[in-house]
Amino acid sequence: MRWPKCVAWTLCAIIASTQLWNAAWTQENQEPALEYVDSKLCKFCHNKPHEGEQYTVWKSKGHSRAFETLFSKRAQKFADERGIQTPPSKTPECVKCHVTGYDVTTRSHPEQLTMEDGVQCGSCHGRGSAHMADGKILRMNKDADIDVLANLLRPDNNLCITCHNPESPPWNPEKFTLESGEKTGFDFEQALKIILHKNPNKARDD
Repeated sequence: MRWPKCVAWTLCAIIASTQLWNAAWTQENQEPALEYVDSKLCKFCHNKPHEGEQYTVWKSKGHSRAFETLFSKRAQKFADERGIQTPPSKTPECVKCHVTGYDVTTRSHPEQLTMEDGVQCGSCHGRGSAHMADGKILRMNKDADIDVLANLLRPDNNLCITCHNPESPPWNPEKFTLESGEKTGFDFEQALKIILHKNPNKARDD
């Protein structure tokens, strides 16, 4: 059966309108993409003296100086031993574990972050845009029904060993000693104590 032209055009218009509406609804209602947050912005809420000055503690630890270490003679020695022709600070395989959010494929890092700040909050706690949004809501309304930790990643061993593993040039298989006396290159519990920046008012340890 052949449809009259007016009916066919009407059906096409209805289908097209429905598709446009669905696309618009999906775009409007989909979850916003999470983004990394510069650690300097984290400082506004996470550096109060009575909460452990977490930003200051992080800044005093090795993670914040991770990118800086790529300019050291030691880093260059590791590169020379592996036949790497480019400086460590420009070698993606090196930079990926020394700069938060670095993409080896595109050889770039999130534009809102500074490479010189090394391994920032987002490397261990996840992309913080949603967490920061939750924090802003609580600052405006302290009675708001918001779990400020819901969008904050809690680091674990699996996350840490993506960089702290035998592929890392400084890897020392005997760096940590377990309770059994056995030596190991990485132990999460012991490593966590080294970088711990705990808020004494909260139960979480990170």
